[in-house]
Amino acid sequence: PKLGRPEDIAWMALFLASERSCYVTGQLISVSGGAYMP
Repeated sequence: PKLGRPEDIAWMALFLASERSCYVTGQLISVSGGAYMP
């Protein structure tokens, strides 16, 4: 995994704010680059 950059989060935020995400409801979307910390 790599350290995230603001741009990595921005792409998801832009998608969620767009009309293209109108069918996405009640989801937990992890933008973590594949990192998992229990």
